Amino acid sequence: MTTNIVAIIAARLGSTRLSRKVLSNICGKPMLVRVIERVKMCKEISEVVVAFPDCDAGVLSDLVIDAGASACAWHLDPADVLGRVYYAADLFKADLVIRITADCPLLDPGEVTTLLWTFKGHKTHIGFMNVDVPNSQDNRRQRFPEGLDCEVITMRTLALAQTSAVLHSDREHVTPWIYRQPNRFKSICAWPQEDYCGLKWSVDTAADLEFARAVYGELGQDFSWHD
Repeated sequence: MTTNIVAIIAARLGSTRLSRKVLSNICGKPMLVRVIERVKMCKEISEVVVAFPDCDAGVLSDLVIDAGASACAWHLDPADVLGRVYYAADLFKADLVIRITADCPLLDPGEVTTLLWTFKGHKTHIGFMNVDVPNSQDNRRQRFPEGLDCEVITMRTLALAQTSAVLHSDREHVTPWIYRQPNRFKSICAWPQEDYCGLKWSVDTAADLEFARAVYGELGQDFSWHD
């Protein structure tokens, strides 16, 4: 049976530190489009979906569709990212969900694919790369530069989080409820041999955006995080 692997990019216009940052121009294209392009390089992914609040649909829907992804808007609290991701995954009948954030234009498609292969090779509920796991004793979990964050989650596990997570912090960040129950949910982590956690490649400030523009200006669209 073919596994339906759906990548879901959570996006919204209501960012506070850098207004409407997903629309920021990076070498001729909006940052959200750059993220979509990077995710679509992962050949094992069946569908790339961008999930956003319905209040942003007028601006984001056509942009997402023109970039070759599926647009999915929901009438939910904009801060309920868990709900958005779950309903998008359910709509597209995902077996596995790859969770991506829209402010990571330097995401490495090769590392996402490697994490997916690693996840498939183990009987686990969630696989993660560069995610701050509550109460984890393994400091290797954040050895990638910030901005390469990615998670692979079974649909069953995501559904349990959707029905059980009630804290605002659990719904805003999608997976903390899962990680807080290590006896119930097994996880697997990917990390590099060396520690690069001091590098910040996600886009939260104008300086972050300028760095992303410089990388694309120098390396083009197809590059790895090692480049």
